[in-house]
Amino acid sequence: MSWRRLGGACVLSLIWGSAAPAFVADDNEWPNGNINYQIRLGGSASGPLIDGANSWTTVALDAMAEWNRHINDVQFTGQEASVGGEGQTNLVNDLFFSSTIYGDAFGSQTLAVTLSLFQGFSQPLPRVESDIVFNNKSELNWNSYRGARRFDVDDLRRVLIHELGHALGLDHPDDAGQSVSAIMNALVSDIDTVVTDDILGGQSMYGVGVAGVPDGGGGTPSGDDFEDDDVPADATTITNGVSQTHSIHEIGDKDWVKFTVGGLGAEDVVIETTGVTGDTEIFLFGPDSSDTFIDSDDDTDRPNGNFFSRINRSSLGAGTYFVRIEEFSNNATIGSYDITVSWTEISPPSTSTAKLANLSVRAKTGGQFGTLILGFATSDASKDVLVRGIGPSLVDFGVTGAIGDPVARMFNSSQVEIASNDDWVDASNSNEIATRGATLGAFAPTSGLEAILLQNVSPAPYTVLVSDFQDRTGEVLIEAYDADSMFATGRLVNLSTRTEVGGAAGTLIAGFVISGTGEMTLLIRGVGPTLAAFGVSGVLSDPFIRVLNASQQEVGGNDDWNSSGAAAKRSATATVGAFALQEGSLDSALLITLAPGAYTVLVEGFGGAAGNALVEIYEVP
Repeated sequence: MSWRRLGGACVLSLIWGSAAPAFVADDNEWPNGNINYQIRLGGSASGPLIDGANSWTTVALDAMAEWNRHINDVQFTGQEASVGGEGQTNLVNDLFFSSTIYGDAFGSQTLAVTLSLFQGFSQPLPRVESDIVFNNKSELNWNSYRGARRFDVDDLRRVLIHELGHALGLDHPDDAGQSVSAIMNALVSDIDTVVTDDILGGQSMYGVGVAGVPDGGGGTPSGDDFEDDDVPADATTITNGVSQTHSIHEIGDKDWVKFTVGGLGAEDVVIETTGVTGDTEIFLFGPDSSDTFIDSDDDTDRPNGNFFSRINRSSLGAGTYFVRIEEFSNNATIGSYDITVSWTEISPPSTSTAKLANLSVRAKTGGQFGTLILGFATSDASKDVLVRGIGPSLVDFGVTGAIGDPVARMFNSSQVEIASNDDWVDASNSNEIATRGATLGAFAPTSGLEAILLQNVSPAPYTVLVSDFQDRTGEVLIEAYDADSMFATGRLVNLSTRTEVGGAAGTLIAGFVISGTGEMTLLIRGVGPTLAAFGVSGVLSDPFIRVLNASQQEVGGNDDWNSSGAAAKRSATATVGAFALQEGSLDSALLITLAPGAYTVLVEGFGGAAGNALVEIYEVP
């Protein structure tokens, strides 16, 4: 008799590879007939599941059906059974949640395991039991859904399909050094059903079921003109604005198309499927990568009753992008659908392209310092902005006393909260946050507790508040990035932050970057006394500002705003729509023209004074 532990699906993303069959199957097969499971998952879930199922038993039976239609000699069956009735080596196939694996600990990233028992006197030993144990630790959030993997919930259905593959006798092809698209790979991915390599593995052991032998997406009369296109390597090139007609010609079929955006990027990107009947789901990856997830859509942007899909993107940078199209539940075919990808090429401007690219401020938040406040404004067109509140990762830069768990909240000009984030890794668009941050040159956070927002906003002013989840006081870095391509129409035109200056808070240090070519004129202000007119108490009585370049050379500064060039500053203030500084006040303001590069603004109190101050940076057209 032999008892063997199999399985173990961790929470990382799959790296796609070639489509060559690479399944790994052992010789310990089940005798022909039914493989019956006692489903001890507790029956009904706590609420409706994402895919509409109302019980774990329904999810389990559906996962079994995914295998049954493809194999012949054995079939999975199951019935709901009482929780807690499982037993090891009792010749009963049990399927259940547990905090341990019959007393042994789960691995730190293990979602489920399969334990298989072989018994007999001849070789190879036949299988007689395969228990499947799901990890029910509190950090996991079990649900059931289709499509791209979500980082806020764990999909019991796709994990169970994987574990049932182990129960049949299939191992991880990627553990054998092979690169293949398969739900049997060791790592949880966007694959949510059995695909060609998995099916061929099951059929090598148990024969061909009613669904027939998969053809890899081509070679059958019902395949469309673009097959084979089931893997990224075979993706069909699609032209801007030109539709292609495809089909989901067999259950589990997936179509891939790709398109290339030129050197300056694209605006107003629309990726959509249309048709008469069917229910598609589409997934966007890139740039220059078929496994870097960007976006997906089922039918959320379509009229009621239309189950085709549309992804809208305000902009995309240069590169090649991949789109995967599939039937929503992977359990039906679609006789015909059209896919269209359209975008507007970004033309190089005829004048200066200088623009504000980002602002960063490191200061204290909480306690006597109050909540750190960042303001920004956009103009001309909708745009994407990336806002980050960084605390724990600051230790990598030698910063001590940083807050441990930042929270960021974004408000519109009516002070209505439009977005918030606590832990960025739990955001639905966390993959794109990581990709966009790398593209913008932002350092990668080393903690999942950082607060990061990637938000598309209309031209208007916005406010972001950053605090600690447990209301602790400490250092935090707050950053706002123009997250669109260099030549996108929308612009960041104002960046500002208000916090305490001097004393325990020290000097207010704000960094900003001008990107592009040419020069840009900025109005930079350090405001203290005038803030009192807006109800701010404890203002900095006499702020002065200095501007340093990347070499830490001072390139400009001001103490009292009306000491020189007051008329030009009043005119610039009116032009950019800023509030007027009080006549005769000791606020500071500077009009300065700068070339592209990184700059630092220092705000201090004259004579070492302390108090609340506002630093503002405006683009002056």
